[in-house]
Amino acid sequence: MNYDIIFYHSGKTAELERVLSMALEGMGLQQRGAEAAADPVELFDTLSGVLKKRKLIFIIGGMDGGIQSTDSVLSDVLTDKNGKKPAAKPVGNDGRMLRSSDQTIILLPDSSEEIGKLMPELKEKLGEIYKLSDETVEPPEIEKVADELDNELSKSKRERVAAVGMTAEKRSRRQLDAIKAAIAVLLVLAAAQLAVASYIFLNNT
Repeated sequence: MNYDIIFYHSGKTAELERVLSMALEGMGLQQRGAEAAADPVELFDTLSGVLKKRKLIFIIGGMDGGIQSTDSVLSDVLTDKNGKKPAAKPVGNDGRMLRSSDQTIILLPDSSEEIGKLMPELKEKLGEIYKLSDETVEPPEIEKVADELDNELSKSKRERVAAVGMTAEKRSRRQLDAIKAAIAVLLVLAAAQLAVASYIFLNNT
C-alpha cells in the first residue's frame, strides 16, 4: 500500500521522510510522493490532488493551533455539503487522524522525536484499519550494542596480547638456548684447539 506526504510549514523534510519510511516499511507501506505547501491555499490545492490517488496521506507540520494550522485548514476543506466535519481523533499527544470512507489523513508534528513517540499507537491504528501486520524487526538498544562491542573488543585484545606475548617469550627462550649451546660448543672447540696448540708447541721446543 502506498502513501503520500504533504509538508506544511515544515523544515526537516528529508529527515522526517526517513523517520516515517523506516517506521512503516515493516507494514508494507511505501512512500510514493512528497509535496510541500506554504499556505492554506496551497495546502488545499495539494491535498485535493493527492486525495484523488491515495487512501493514506500524511500531512506533517503546521500543528501550532493558529488560524492557519493544519487542523483548522482541514476542518474547512473537508466539510461536506451538509456542513458535517470529520472528527479528528488523537494519535499520541500531538498527532491527529481523520477518516472518511476508506481514506485516512494523518496529521503529524514537525518533529522526528515526537513522531517517534506516537508511532507505536499510529501503527496499531493503521494495522486495524487496513488489516496490516507489522513485521519490523526492532533494533537493539544502542547502548546495549555499544557495550557488547566493547566487551568483544576487550576480549579480543586480551587474547591477542597473551598469544603474542607467549609466542615471543618462547621464541626468545629458544633463541637464548641456541646461543648458549653455540657458545658452549665454541668454548669446547677453543679449549681443544688450545690443547693441541700447547702440545705441538711443547714438543717442538
